[in-house]
Amino acid sequence: MPKSGRPANSVQDSDLSSVVHHPVLADILRTGQQYCDFSAAALGCTAFGLRIHPLKIRGKTPILKGWQNKATTEATLLEQWAQDYPRANACIVTGVPSGVIIIDMDVRGGAHASLDHFKCQYGELPLSWEVLTPGGRHLYLRHPGGQVRTCRLFPGIEVLGDSANAVAP
Repeated sequence: MPKSGRPANSVQDSDLSSVVHHPVLADILRTGQQYCDFSAAALGCTAFGLRIHPLKIRGKTPILKGWQNKATTEATLLEQWAQDYPRANACIVTGVPSGVIIIDMDVRGGAHASLDHFKCQYGELPLSWEVLTPGGRHLYLRHPGGQVRTCRLFPGIEVLGDSANAVAP
């Protein structure tokens, strides 16, 4: 344990000072919060036009059947889901409905080496929203139009395209 008395992997306020995070994510990182506030997470994402649906608590399984078509930015429906599932994870539908694709980087799957290889071959990634995840990070990129399939790009790097979803920050 470092001199601060916190475990070496804990997030400290100073660790967050140079990186701008969504307020909900920053609160979760600082407090060690164990569950999602669906309402806050959903409304924070819909401010950017991202379509949201609820996931099971602390999981990645959609609660709603037909979630691809039910995801919404509509505040009234999101408020109803927040009452019905207050601790549900909020989930973003990727692809055309939200206007984004997500590059999912899994450190345990080899994302660092793959990203280094990618940068050597193609150059730097474009500027994007970046969200830290328990296993790596998500990069949000504008949907380029046409059809974008969800696929494994390199070891540890997956493109979440049309009809996929990702846990919201």
